[in-house]
Amino acid sequence: MVPELHELGIPVVTSGPGQHVPVVERFIRTVKQRVRCHEYGLPFVMCRVLLIYCVLFCVRCINLQPSSTSIDRTSPTEQFSGIKLDASRDLRVGFGDYVEATVPNTDNSMAARTDGCLALLPTGNLTGSVHMWTLRTKKVVIRDQFRVLPCRI
Repeated sequence: MVPELHELGIPVVTSGPGQHVPVVERFIRTVKQRVRCHEYGLPFVMCRVLLIYCVLFCVRCINLQPSSTSIDRTSPTEQFSGIKLDASRDLRVGFGDYVEATVPNTDNSMAARTDGCLALLPTGNLTGSVHMWTLRTKKVVIRDQFRVLPCRI
């Protein structure tokens, strides 16, 4: 497999048991530092689901920034998907923001039309949908109509 990857221009760095690849170790360290920043900046303790989405959010944010070694100054996300970053679509929420998300199917009853949620991670689609953790059901849902509200402690 290594010769085929070299033909495609993908360098393969092999290491022995117990050895470390410095580039990967540095990336892991950066992700851990960013997750710790979110963890200590939130007014609540994250459960396992929120922690997983926090890691995904941090990796996504890192991939939105152009690399210093990039020739054309495009981000890894843009190189992979071909879609340019749009702040109004892709940066609508931060991790852990409290939002009131519109319930998808509303009727004329007295049932609530919005749910209190915590924003987790943008989906990356063209409509700007966001993964959210509903406080009422404790489940992850995807919503694209919501309003970010200030969090009261």
